[in-house]
Amino acid sequence: MEEVKTNRDYKNEQIEALQVVQNYDIRLAKGIRNILPELRGEEREDTKEYLKQIINGLNFTLEAINGTMSLLNETRQRIDKEKTNAKVEKLGAALKKKENAEIADVLEKEILPFVEEFLESATEVLEEQNA
Repeated sequence: MEEVKTNRDYKNEQIEALQVVQNYDIRLAKGIRNILPELRGEEREDTKEYLKQIINGLNFTLEAINGTMSLLNETRQRIDKEKTNAKVEKLGAALKKKENAEIADVLEKEILPFVEEFLESATEVLEEQNA
């Protein structure tokens, strides 16, 4: 017999996902800040691998956001999907060019503020759910 998920079950899964990605994104934001100098000329032998891990982390975050969008935007719009996609597309274009300085600029000006905005949003939502 197939188990049917209730709205409450789904919401609980979203809350759990937000908690996981919130903890993860604290480290992701730190990683982005740490790699900026490396991309701007202080490259180390592991910079490319570090960047790959950051991109994987960003993809994990985006998947989690997609799965929790209804909860994130339940009481007001916190995350705008179109704006998010535009930021990701800018990063994709920079990565395709393989221009480290441009990648650093997009990470610093687009992606890091997005990750920090998501962290604030996740914190707000989790506090609302615990209230």
